[in-house]
Amino acid sequence: MGKEKQIQHRINVIQSTYKITQAMKMVASAKLQKTRSRLRSVAFCSKGLRRMMEQTVGSIPQSQHYNYFMSRRSGQTLYVVLTADRGLCGSFNQIIFKKVAEEYHSAKRKGDICFLPIGKKGADFFKRTEYRYVADHVAVGKKLNLARVQRLQHFLVKGFVQGRYKEVMLIHQPYSQGEVAQVAQLLPLSSKKKRQDRGGADDFFL
Repeated sequence: MGKEKQIQHRINVIQSTYKITQAMKMVASAKLQKTRSRLRSVAFCSKGLRRMMEQTVGSIPQSQHYNYFMSRRSGQTLYVVLTADRGLCGSFNQIIFKKVAEEYHSAKRKGDICFLPIGKKGADFFKRTEYRYVADHVAVGKKLNLARVQRLQHFLVKGFVQGRYKEVMLIHQPYSQGEVAQVAQLLPLSSKKKRQDRGGADDFFL
């Protein structure tokens, strides 16, 4: 009799867990649809702005007078790493971390590379590893607004112009690419062809 009660209890627990999981799935699906809708609404503007920026950048003489075009031999390569603040998002974070490891181990000198994590999961990951990282701006994604993005942009541009960073790269997972992480060059500014050769940066969010 006691055994039957135990079995019935386990069945009830499993059924209860299943109901909770299904409810979480429904909430996640609703959030995903909302995010998809927002992404589609800005896709046209995003691609239009990118084309306009490419035309503008292409018309500027790439001389040494323009700091944003300067290629440097000294300084570190900074990788901005976009991760989630929470788990329960499949392999999203792990794919990003795998790309981080690839970039780190492919570097000729480990001291010439550092990372700037955005997202709590990214911050937690770097605390557990030997990878050198910048602790600033970890919480940008918590409450995304223009002021926080501008502080991050100022930090990146200032570090590059002052020569602290010879390159600023972005490790991210574009929405349209599925389970594939990409590396995009942010600074120095370069042609569209060079960005595509490096890993593709045409659609940061799509």
